[in-house]
Amino acid sequence: MAPARGRVPVAELTEPELALWGERFGRALPLPAFVVLRGELGAGKTTLVRAIARAQGALEPVSSPTYGIVREYISPRGEVVHIDLYRINDPEELHQIGWEDVLRSRGLVLLE
Repeated sequence: MAPARGRVPVAELTEPELALWGERFGRALPLPAFVVLRGELGAGKTTLVRAIARAQGALEPVSSPTYGIVREYISPRGEVVHIDLYRINDPEELHQIGWEDVLRSRGLVLLE
């Protein structure tokens, strides 16, 4: 049965299932790529980012962006940029975080 118009189907995954899905997704992503993650606080966005970055071969563990808006990680496939726009209140603030550089990235950008 197709979802009602305007409604997005929802899949409920455990944290290990989400991580496994994220790793498969991360391995399959062609670069450059720009991935937007949207969801409520605690929905698993950072868990998914960790799995995707791990699949890309990020050389250090992904930390929660709670205390930093932009985090960059190096991987054998290229740069992985993790951005949390939750605390951005005004589009003018994007310039301060290097948004123009992010848009030119040849690696993977994961945007929450």
